[in-house]
Amino acid sequence: PILKRCEALKEYSEFIELIKDYREAVRTEIKKLLSQYSEKNIIIFKSRNDADIYLDNLKKVLDFKI
Repeated sequence: PILKRCEALKEYSEFIELIKDYREAVRTEIKKLLSQYSEKNIIIFKSRNDADIYLDNLKKVLDFKI
């Protein structure tokens, strides 16, 4: 039983490290992609609410132009 617990703890700690490193790994990949498409107009939202507000305003502008 003790050996199984040790193995489980090792797997658990590896999983925790994966979670801790995930944000930085993803952020690095996103930064790489953003630099690849630097000529594009890229908007980064801090929250879902910010995105909703932006889309609502965009819809108003597009409706106005039509």
